[in-house]
Amino acid sequence: MTKKRDASYASLDEAYGANNWKFTWKFGNRLIEWREALEYYEDAYYVFLLKFDRLLERVCEYRECYDNAVSNVASGFDYTKQENDSNHYQDISVRRCLRRLGRGFEDKNGKLLHIRQNSKDDIGRILSPGNVPFLLEHVVELPVMKGWWKSGTIEEFWQSNRFLVIKNGCEVER
Repeated sequence: MTKKRDASYASLDEAYGANNWKFTWKFGNRLIEWREALEYYEDAYYVFLLKFDRLLERVCEYRECYDNAVSNVASGFDYTKQENDSNHYQDISVRRCLRRLGRGFEDKNGKLLHIRQNSKDDIGRILSPGNVPFLLEHVVELPVMKGWWKSGTIEEFWQSNRFLVIKNGCEVER
C-alpha cells in the first residue's frame, strides 16, 4: 500500500466502518469481485494480442514492461503487488498474456516498454487500457464514466462498472 491509497482507504473506513466496504464491478445482473473483473480485463489484452500478431512480435522485442514506475517490473504476474499510488494492471496483464500465448520478453531492443496513454513509445500507447477494446462492451454500465480513455475500452469498463459496496448497509455507490 502507498500513503495516498492508505489515506483513501482510511477515509472509507471512517465513513463506512473498517471491513464494512469493498469495491466490486457490475457485470450484467451481478456484482463480481476484483479478481474476476481482472480476468475480463486480462482477456481483452489476450484477444487483442492474439488478433494482432505483428504487435505481439514487437512487444516481445522488449526487455520488460511497466506502467507508472520501473519498479512495476517486480510485480511480475501478481496483480496484488501494487507499490505506487495508482494501480498498474496493464503491465501485469501483458506479462500474463505473453505467458498464456507461450511467449515472453526477448530483450531484442534493450528497452523497457512503457504501457501508458502518454507513453513516448507507440507500442506503449497502443497497449494503454484506454485504447485496447473491451471484449464485452454491452456489459459496460450506462451512463459511462468519462475520462482520458476512449469509448469501448478496457479502462471504460474498469471505471464505469466499479462500485463501492457497503456491506452492512446494503448500499451500492458508483
